Amino acid sequence: MPIATERRATARARAWTLAVRFALPGLLGCLALPSLFRLVGDHDRAWPIMIVTFVPPAALALVALTAFAFALRRWRTGIAGALLVALNALWLAPLYVADGVPEGTDLVAMTINLQYGLADATEVADAVREHRVDVLGVTELTPEAVTALAAAGLDEALPYQVLSPDPYAHGSGVWSRFPLTPAEEWEGVHKMPGATLRVPEAGGRTRDVAVRVAHPMRTGRFSAASYRADQGMLRERLAAQPANLPALVLGDFNATRDHAAFRRLLDDRWRDATEYAGSGYLGTWSPRYWIPHFVQLDHILISRQFGARSTTTFEVTGTDHGALVARLVLASAV
Repeated sequence: MPIATERRATARARAWTLAVRFALPGLLGCLALPSLFRLVGDHDRAWPIMIVTFVPPAALALVALTAFAFALRRWRTGIAGALLVALNALWLAPLYVADGVPEGTDLVAMTINLQYGLADATEVADAVREHRVDVLGVTELTPEAVTALAAAGLDEALPYQVLSPDPYAHGSGVWSRFPLTPAEEWEGVHKMPGATLRVPEAGGRTRDVAVRVAHPMRTGRFSAASYRADQGMLRERLAAQPANLPALVLGDFNATRDHAAFRRLLDDRWRDATEYAGSGYLGTWSPRYWIPHFVQLDHILISRQFGARSTTTFEVTGTDHGALVARLVLASAV
């Protein structure tokens, strides 16, 4: 090999080595940010909230980066990446371990964000029939969406409703197969209606279940004031509910299990149905239609009187949110 060619090859090798030496740790640092904010808490601040949203995809990228670092024998970077991957695995593990389901009455719950009321009403009504949904919680409900859902036959499948639509899509609503008694509506940025659901049980008995549609909202990308107010109000109101009354909370929480505000809800008497059922990680939202859903903002929370057999998600045309369906069991009263 000519000396000039050999020197060029050596220079390229050195350049590659330097690039790897500095690029891998830098990339690792960027991918570690969501996990670090998840670890120390987002403190309900705007930028940390946004960063924590990307914990799941960042964790997936960390797996690839760690493998690449070990393949290139960048041991320190690889070990740091492996520790971060292990930390994320620890956070994800509860989603893959199901709890025992009690004996009792089956109940199917569903929630969907209609995105300004523009979701395909026929697809929503068809899904309700296909999954034999008993109670449906809808967010971003408009008067036009109420009309479209009725025309699609939703009112025939779920004849009882407590609806609070809004022309600017700040509305929400509950549809039910069983009789509903309206409860006090909670007001945040979005309306959060509630009701008492009368569920039939074996032997001709009925059981009251509180149902609430939740939609805490952040109104500005760079401000979290409304987010803190809504999440705080929601937690305070839910904590005040009677502990002996079975309850469901359905909706778009604008928070994942990684966000501090949502974890505070779970620290109270609530369980996330997806975690209870061991359904794994389920995404219900992404920032663009062409990106698969990778963030779970939509949840169904259950009180201690409930168990969950399974949860699943599916896409609906016209909305950037996926629908979430939970197959629940209301434990028999002792």
